[in-house]
This record gives sequence, C-alpha cells and structure tokens, in this order.
Amino acid sequence: MRYKLIIIFLSLILFSCKRDEDKFIGLWYIKTEASYSAKLNLKKNQTFTYSGGAFNQPFHSNGNWIVINDTLILKSKIPDECFFMKKFGYICYEVKDPLKIKDQTTIPNCKPKNYDSNFINFEDTKFIFKNDSLIYLINKFDNCPDIINKYKIFRN
Repeated sequence: MRYKLIIIFLSLILFSCKRDEDKFIGLWYIKTEASYSAKLNLKKNQTFTYSGGAFNQPFHSNGNWIVINDTLILKSKIPDECFFMKKFGYICYEVKDPLKIKDQTTIPNCKPKNYDSNFINFEDTKFIFKNDSLIYLINKFDNCPDIINKYKIFRN
C-alpha cells in the first residue's frame, strides 16, 4: 500500500510539472518600440523556431527550450551555415568599445552569402510567464538599465 501511495504522489508531481510547461507551448508574437517584429514558436517536443525582421533585415533562429522553476530558457542551435550572428535581447555598451560592435558570424571568419543573413543567438535566454505574456529577463552582464518591459511578447 505504501508503494502505491508513493507512485501516485510522484505521478501527481510529474503531471503538474508537465502542465506548467504547457502554458509556454504555442505561437508567441514579439514587438518592440522600434520597427521590429518576430514570431516565437515553442513546440511540444521542447524545440523552438524564431523568425522576424527589423529595418528590412530578416532574422531567424531555432533550438531547444526547457522550463526550470517557472522560468523558460531558450538555447539556440548554431547552424553549420554562415550567417551574421547577433545575441537576442538588449546589449548595452559604450560605442567606444569597438570589439563589441564587430559583426560576429556563426562560423568564425566566414563570409555570409547575403548581407541580410542574420541568425539570432539565444544564449540560455530567460523569460517568465506573467499575465498571459512572456517577460524577457535581462542578463545582468549586459549592463542594461531596467528595461524589462520593452519587449512585448504575447499570443493572438
């Protein structure tokens, strides 16, 4: 009898954890104050696709996602193809630091075929679910002021 209770208890815990992940699954729309829009599709198999554009520059990404303690974490899979690569989110730095401005590519020292070949890298990028929206959590190492709500991430 004791083992049956333990199995039932563990099943309930696992079932409730899976349901917490369900609130993240689906298609999300991302907008900012600038001319930027994107779509983030979180799939049941814990993969994601991301695509959009800003200032006539298309971009994309794909990778895996997990949920830890109510925090959604996205990690891109870097492609084997050559693209310009930018980190997702806000990167606040002084313009006098030229090393941070330099274009990065998905393959070191490669030349992308198209100037508008942009890959967005999610480097363990974190979000929380609040009021039917996703809130982007700024990495403390990005040296940004508190601009947490500049991304509007919602479902239609």
